[in-house]
Amino acid sequence: MQITLFDTNGFDRTITLSETSLTAIAESQVVWIDVDRSKQKDLTELASWLEISSLGLPAEDDGRARPRVDNFGSWLKVRVLTVSADEMAQPLYFLVGRNWIVTVHDGAIEVLDSFDRQIRDDSQLGRLSGTSFLAAMLDWHLTGFFRAIERLEKEVDSWDDRAMAPQPGVLLLPNLRQLRQKIAALRRLLIPHREVYSALIRPDISSVFGMVESDSIFLTLWNQMERAIDSIDNARELVLGSFEMYSAQTAQKTNDVMRVLTVVTVLLLPIGTLAGVLGMNFQARIFATQDRGFWTTVTLMASLMTTGAFLAYRLGWVQLSFQEEGTTRLEADEAKK
Repeated sequence: MQITLFDTNGFDRTITLSETSLTAIAESQVVWIDVDRSKQKDLTELASWLEISSLGLPAEDDGRARPRVDNFGSWLKVRVLTVSADEMAQPLYFLVGRNWIVTVHDGAIEVLDSFDRQIRDDSQLGRLSGTSFLAAMLDWHLTGFFRAIERLEKEVDSWDDRAMAPQPGVLLLPNLRQLRQKIAALRRLLIPHREVYSALIRPDISSVFGMVESDSIFLTLWNQMERAIDSIDNARELVLGSFEMYSAQTAQKTNDVMRVLTVVTVLLLPIGTLAGVLGMNFQARIFATQDRGFWTTVTLMASLMTTGAFLAYRLGWVQLSFQEEGTTRLEADEAKK
């Protein structure tokens, strides 16, 4: 348990529960108590210091509960789900009073670590109330989702590049499906928080501490959460765009193969016709030419094949593979520069 006292008139410092009491906290001070439940199971002393019922403290068996806000008259309990760097959900509880706030969690929380680094040595935090402190933490809660969305969008961009220039041995479709599942999981994680942010702007919640100005703060957070949902939907559309690009590339490859097969079939058609005519059972002078007639026929067949292939290349029906590979490598080198 880490207890930090933010004092506008003095220096912020770390204290213990035995050093002061809740009634001794001045108007220019606010207390942040951070509890890691994996290291401290018993919260009875904390409930006694806050002068609240221990029944309202987060229980260890409600880890799968939905995000929600509970109103206990003089204080609030807020449950949210944070997203870690590996897109895993972590429950986080806020107990909020007039000039105190308690965070309860299991293990390290990236959102709290980032918030702590930002506010360190900020002596003006003592001017904040418990609800304003909660709003600042919830802002970082949404920032965690924006960072997760940013990571997913970068991953989408990398797969877009691979879809444009497929590499042998790289399966795009399973990776795109896995990426879409990540985005869907992130959206399912964020959507239930509408209940939390809509509850915080209700009159019965905002009147707990008698602070009307908190309405505009939480309304701003509500709008920010909606933008986060829109960003997730946009990331999902980007994945669908990558899939369409991959499908177009696959269809283009199929068309190229069919075009080559068609050209080869057309080139072999006159040769097959010539071979069929010469294979008829009739007497002709050409059969009396022996080796000269044979090599003349072979030369004619090769000439037909060469002429047909040249015309197909000039008309753009087929392209040399080394030219396509060279062009792709040239584009990749230009992109690196």
